[in-house]
Formats: sequence, structure tokens, C-alpha cells
Amino acid sequence: MKYVFCMILLFSTVFAFETSEPPSPASGASTDWLKYDNGTEMWYTREGTYRGVWFNLEDFVPGWTQGIAISETYMWFSHETAQPWDVSEVYFELWNGNASGPDLFLDRTLITAVDYAPSCVFFSSAVIADSEFWCIANTELSTEGAPTTVSDGAGSSVAHSFYSNNFTSWTPWSPSGFSNYFIGTFGWPPGELDATTWASLKATF
Repeated sequence: MKYVFCMILLFSTVFAFETSEPPSPASGASTDWLKYDNGTEMWYTREGTYRGVWFNLEDFVPGWTQGIAISETYMWFSHETAQPWDVSEVYFELWNGNASGPDLFLDRTLITAVDYAPSCVFFSSAVIADSEFWCIANTELSTEGAPTTVSDGAGSSVAHSFYSNNFTSWTPWSPSGFSNYFIGTFGWPPGELDATTWASLKATF
């Protein structure tokens, strides 16, 4: 059975949400990650064996159709006392693909998830992705969908976080409108701009 949790701390009539920030890139070039979440977690979920975010670089730099050299990725997980993880290991996967789903495999890295902190992958050689790509948590080592993914409750107008049990049919994650997993990437256009120039260009939009 898969579980979905809503992290709402109720005191009288006040809803309190904690805010978290992504890690600073190890390269030190910029703290400007590519991400869709708003930094305030509301939901914990194990829905779907595969949970991923579809990135479209045009959302960050309008008109950009070149690819990206990804140097780092992160995901946030939460370990609930009432529903402990049966495993802590999870695959981070990178795929090319548009909104319909991932279609070209790029990389898979096995890591040990940490509780309520960024679980990171640092690539010794950057992974070259298209202008539309996916970063996916593959939980097939677990029988329960662990480790548990953290998401916001933003109610975005466009779906960017999806889950799947068969890697073919992808369902938007929408517990309260289109919400966003805490998954981010860091990189810059391959062979074109250095990291600082890319960050400056991205910041203008």
C-alpha cells in the first residue's frame, strides 16, 4: 500500500508550514537551482514507484532550446515515525523527455536518502540533457514506495511533478491542485556559457 501524508501543523486555527531551501551547489558558482517547488512543504507521498519532475528550460529562460550540462541534483525525503521506510536506498535517474513522459535514459545513481534534508548527487562529469528532461526518484527497491517524497501544495497552473507505477503512464501529482516535488537540478548550457554567465542570463527572467 502507498501512503500520502499532509504535513499540516494545527494550532487553534493557524496552519504552520516549515520552509526549506535547496543546498548550495558544491561548485559554488550559483545558488540558483532549477526547481518548481515554492520551498514550503505540505505533502509527503509514496504514491507511485516512480516520482519525477519534468523540467522545461523555457520556463526559466524563455526561448531557450539548447540543452543543459547537469552537474548536481537533489531531492527531499521525510521519514515518518508512524510509517518507517523499509529501505533508504533510492535511484536518482535523469531522462530526456517532454511532458508526456521520459523517453531517453541518461543516468542512474544509487544513493542513501536522508531524512528531512537534501539528498544530493554530484556528477564528476556533467550529464548532457535536452532542453526538456526529467529527474526521477525510482523507488523500486522498496515494497512500499519508500523513501517518502516531500512536496509543496502550490496549486500550480501547469503540472511538472508526476508519478507512475509502470514508467509508461504518468499521472500529475495533484493533491491540492498541481503540486511540486522537492526535486531540483543545477547546470548550464554545454559548451556555450560558463556557470556564472548562465546564472546571470537566467536571473533576468
